[in-house]
Amino acid sequence: MKRKYIGLLVLFVVTGSVWGQLGSRPSGFSDYRSDDMELSFHYPNGWFVLEMDGGLTVANREALLESVDTEMDMPDLKPGDTAMVIGMMPTFFMMMMGIPTDDITMILDGMFDNIVSSDEGNLDNSATEVLEFEGRRVATVTFDDSSQDASGIFLVAHEQEDVILFGVAYGYRDSLDRNRKQLARTIASVEFTGDLASMLQ
Repeated sequence: MKRKYIGLLVLFVVTGSVWGQLGSRPSGFSDYRSDDMELSFHYPNGWFVLEMDGGLTVANREALLESVDTEMDMPDLKPGDTAMVIGMMPTFFMMMMGIPTDDITMILDGMFDNIVSSDEGNLDNSATEVLEFEGRRVATVTFDDSSQDASGIFLVAHEQEDVILFGVAYGYRDSLDRNRKQLARTIASVEFTGDLASMLQ
């Protein structure tokens, strides 16, 4: 009865060469850099980051990270919790699936349909919302799974030509609504500084 984060979430967070410049940190955020994954991003102050087995999870409660495992099952959520897995995918994968890459909402729709799934029950998603931070656009959609008490938000940014950055966040609806902008700002700040050729080897 657990929802799975598909392996794509961690499959493409690998290799690279030179660090780029992480944009200016917004007030109320901290910096995170992963030498192994060659990703950098900002995340809300007081939140926690877990880097494990090629995956990155950001959560608003440290104990929540203890329930994250390598199978990427939904963490053990309590009211007030929010956890988000951060991932990336080469842009050309979207093109191979026939998803236009010049419209952030079409990328979101295509990725949501291919990545988010329910083991049982039906997914019901809300309208897409696009948020902007310092010129970076993030498309988001909230979804509910009839087999779960928790809800989710799928977030997508496409600021780097070669890769699409995304997050899948889980929590109870009120927590997700309260944290939506912080989650979107986190995804807007993610930078992959590797090169695509080495990433695909």
